[in-house]
Amino acid sequence: MESLLVVLEVLLPIVYGAMVYYFARTFFRSVNVERRLSYATPMAYAAFLLHVSYIGLFTLVHHRELLGTASELCSLIAVTLLGVYIFAELRPVREASATGFFVASVVFVLQSISSITITHGPEINPRLLLRDPIFNAHVTTSVFGDAALILAAIYGGLYLIQYHLIQRNEYGPIFEHIPSLERLERFGIRANSVGFLFLTISTAFGAVLYEMVTGRKAFEGKNYTSLVAAILGAEPAPMAVKTFTPPAMEKLVRRCLSKDPEERWQSIR
Repeated sequence: MESLLVVLEVLLPIVYGAMVYYFARTFFRSVNVERRLSYATPMAYAAFLLHVSYIGLFTLVHHRELLGTASELCSLIAVTLLGVYIFAELRPVREASATGFFVASVVFVLQSISSITITHGPEINPRLLLRDPIFNAHVTTSVFGDAALILAAIYGGLYLIQYHLIQRNEYGPIFEHIPSLERLERFGIRANSVGFLFLTISTAFGAVLYEMVTGRKAFEGKNYTSLVAAILGAEPAPMAVKTFTPPAMEKLVRRCLSKDPEERWQSIR
């Protein structure tokens, strides 16, 4: 099964490279754009399912999730970025546009880095943390949220480009192939909504882990308003970790509950 894993690691960058080529031809050529884009959805779905199959096989072979190293994290960000793109733009097929060139390019670079640098030696870390479902869920949802925000940033950048082209009355090929401001705004709202949802879920897993360790809630309030205020502005009370709990547990949980997404766990390493 490990040989099949290696084959998929070689195949994925090739598939994503083909996607980049396909979208590039669509973006930079003004002929048959709509017909070419009609193939975008099945191509993206096929690549996404192939990547999900790779992650499932990796989990079976290594008995842990694809979260242990920076190389593995690049692959996970790539597939989550593609998944959010499908939701934001391709799920309603009529919304498909040539922005897939920019998304596919980022996905291709991330997966190429992963495939080139990933290793399959002994377990990178024997800690049980690598197999803890709560912690894995926290990191995975954080990656989904970050990928959604990356996609939203891509749409935001295209929005600014289109806006400046309109201001300068430059209506060339780039203007024709970038979606309208209204559509870019709609795509960005969808991507930001997914990011907000998954980052909220990520924080919730940190709160669950805190309560499992301490036996009390991370944030408390006498009513709904005070509870929301505590979540937004207060830090959880010291955990008073029990003697049988690893000393690093409080640091781990507090990073899960950090108000700043950049300070939360970005990988399981």
